[in-house]
Amino acid sequence: MLSLCRRKAEEKGLTDRIGLIRADMTTFGLPRKDYALAYIALRSFAPGIQAVALEAWRYTYRTIFDPEFIEDFVRRNYAPEGTVSLLPRIHSSDLFFHVAEQDSNIVGFCNIGLTERSAQLLRIYLLPSHIGQGLGRKLLHLGEEFVMTHSLSSYFCFVHKDNELGKRFYLRNNFIHITEKDHQDEWYVEKVLSR
Repeated sequence: MLSLCRRKAEEKGLTDRIGLIRADMTTFGLPRKDYALAYIALRSFAPGIQAVALEAWRYTYRTIFDPEFIEDFVRRNYAPEGTVSLLPRIHSSDLFFHVAEQDSNIVGFCNIGLTERSAQLLRIYLLPSHIGQGLGRKLLHLGEEFVMTHSLSSYFCFVHKDNELGKRFYLRNNFIHITEKDHQDEWYVEKVLSR
């Protein structure tokens, strides 16, 4: 499984500065019988995914939320068993989940889910030390390929109104802020994809 993932990542030019990006079974064309292998892989990634989320939240939201809130939120919403529970949706191609690694350590991840008429970027996080290296853009691009394989021409996400880092990232990557769709403290941003 790893050699196939590495070869596909190299073909896409993804091993240059970021190590290896591993993806869901659909993206790399793994047969569905490899579900057990995917389960084992996702289970092994889960603690690293939670660690990246915690560091990213501490860095990004340090002036927005208090440390206790951040710790509790990440503990509840990024628990390893919660990550592993995503596998059936990944397996059925309803969910995109990519993990970026460098030197066998998880340094970021991206998660996109399908909605009734669109797709939603649910999570994209990087370790602070990897921000500004193009990794987020590469993860988005892979997610956009997933969105387009489902014949969708756009996707959206929410970003906290005080998350200046996130807002700059989305606007730099051609998302548009649609104020009438904002929710309380969150901006609604959407990106139209071109084929």
